[in-house]
This record gives sequence, structure tokens and C-alpha cells, in this order.
Amino acid sequence: MRSPGNADTHHTLSEAQLSRRDLLKFGFGLAGAATVGAVLGACASREDEEAPAAEPDDDQDDEAAESTDHEDADTDDQRSDLSRAEAEAEYERYVEEWLEEYEMFEMPELDISATEIEIQGDTYDVWPYQNTWVGEVTDDLFIALSIGEGYAGGSGDVSAYACDSGDVSVYLSGELTDGEADLDDCVDRIQLSIDGDEITGTLTLEDQEPLDFVALPAEGDAGLYRAETIEMGDIEVTTRWVVLEDGRQRGARKCRNPWTGDCMWCPMPR
Repeated sequence: MRSPGNADTHHTLSEAQLSRRDLLKFGFGLAGAATVGAVLGACASREDEEAPAAEPDDDQDDEAAESTDHEDADTDDQRSDLSRAEAEAEYERYVEEWLEEYEMFEMPELDISATEIEIQGDTYDVWPYQNTWVGEVTDDLFIALSIGEGYAGGSGDVSAYACDSGDVSVYLSGELTDGEADLDDCVDRIQLSIDGDEITGTLTLEDQEPLDFVALPAEGDAGLYRAETIEMGDIEVTTRWVVLEDGRQRGARKCRNPWTGDCMWCPMPR
């Protein structure tokens, strides 16, 4: 069984087609995720909210200068809106072509005893992450965390995955420093702290209040699992599962944005 640190093996799925409704839903999701400016804007907004207010500058009272600044800003906004509309149209055309070839697969249930899983007639390797903690955020939403070598000293690479097998599928990664980590993709956020064998933290989903969680070291078959990456044209799909000690599991797919390399929303099966 290979570890996630090794090079991924890629497979290609069979061809099919999605409904127009799913196509449009995927198109807007792809356009929103693929627009780098929108992501950077979200990051900038968050930084602005957390930054202290700037002191007023008495040297900039010139009304003519302010008027010019407003006109320039309006022009920039118009150009930004136009560029975004053009980008979204381009992404929708791409998605329409993509969906003529591929159909997103139903999420399979993980057989813990197996090292392979079948998806639409093809077989893919499955492996567990190492050094994992698992917990429940809510009755439906589970979380798993994996920390690389060196975590005993309060540092190391950390990956976190929260999933409810429905609307929520959040995968974030970053660095653990002095036993703490703040993982953020400008949309969702996971903050965590290690105290002995226990990890406590909060999961903040887009435009929602933070949710507290407690995760304990995974025992037995509990943990974070993933299947090898599936290539569907330019889009790569990764499948992950969170498994608790009592055998309950949550799983979902994450698609790689072909323009930015970031994770993005995956289309639902028709």
C-alpha cells in the first residue's frame, strides 16, 4: 500500500454526458473557482477585515484628486466585470465540451479491508494517510487530520479534511508550528491546536459561524483515506474518506482546477 507522499498514479474514466442543469451548476462553480482575481479578492477582503483601521491622511484633501480616483476606480471595476464575464463564458464553453466527454461518478463506499476500489468498472488503489486524528464536527460532518514527521515536536506538514458526504467537502493543508495551525483557502478555514494526544479546533465554512471540534488519534481502521487520482481530460479528481472508529464514514470527490491547480467543486452525478 503506497503512502500519499508518493507520486500519484492517474487513471482515465469512461465517457458519458451530464444533464444541462448539472452542466450549468458545474460551469458556474468552475468559473468562480478558476477566476484568480475573485480568490485573491476574497483573501484581500479577509485581510482588510482583520487589519486595524488606517489613520486619516490630512495631506490628501484635494477634491479634484478624489474625483479622479473615483473615476479611475469605476473604470477599473467596469473592466474587472467585463473580464470576469468573458472568463466565465470561456469556462462555460470549456465545461460544455468537457461534459460531452465525461460523467462524474457516484461516490463509492470504502471497503476498509481492501486496498483497491472499483469506480465505473475501473479499479483504483486506495491507501490511508499516516499519523491521523479523527472526530465529529456535527452528527453528519466528520473531520480527519494527518500530520507529517516531526509533529511530536509541535511542527510538521498538516492536512485536514472535513466531509459530510453531501454539501461539505473541505480539504486544506499547511504547516503546524508550535502545535498550532491556521489553514485557509480564502473560502473555508480550519484552525487547530494540539494538546497532548488531543486536537481541538474550529471549522469555519463560507459565510457560516465557526464549528468546534475535537479529534483523537485514529485507532483500528479509523483514519483518512484516499484513492489514486483519476484523470478526466484536463481535470483531475481525488476521492477521500473519513472513517471513525465505529466504522461510520463520510466521503466525497475534489476536482483540481486545470487553470490554477487549486481544489474546486465537482459536478454531481446526473
